[in-house]
Amino acid sequence: MFRTLFRTRLRDTNLVTSLNNYACIGPVRGEMTTENPYVGDNAVVGGQCDDSSNIVAWAAAGALKNLALSPEARPMIEPFIQCLCRVAHSPDWLEENKGQGALHHLRQSDPCWFQDDNSPNGKLCVDHVFNDQEGETCRVYGNALEPECLATDKEGIVAKKACCACAGGNQEESWSMTSKKQLEL
Repeated sequence: MFRTLFRTRLRDTNLVTSLNNYACIGPVRGEMTTENPYVGDNAVVGGQCDDSSNIVAWAAAGALKNLALSPEARPMIEPFIQCLCRVAHSPDWLEENKGQGALHHLRQSDPCWFQDDNSPNGKLCVDHVFNDQEGETCRVYGNALEPECLATDKEGIVAKKACCACAGGNQEESWSMTSKKQLEL
């Protein structure tokens, strides 16, 4: 009964699209301080006052986390992975937890690379799905040199094209690595 209901709801692409769009509202803004101990409840930055509207982003990310357990749902969630990357690096622990859980169910490792020290509001690059011949994901290429970035996966895709650390991946237009090793590639 539950499996039938789940598959029926999953076919409602509007539901999954709406959840993805709601997750894109996050992450909350603001830093945790003694005056703002609960970022998700009290964040005030740039005119945005969290009067519990941010509950929508973490609630949607939580639903997506659960849906991502199903292989059938993953292709519908994957196009919105940038939003989950931002939520997974939120200063709010609930958003962070839900976003990281969803990413974990979608990918073997965190595919998100931020230009500004994991700031969820900074420039973002997302690794493509990639497993090299040894089964390693793009995450292990964080300090890779150019010869290492020539590794391929089973389909012949090169790490240099798939992995942000090798100057590949899905990069925002003005995103760039600041690491000297990355600039040398």
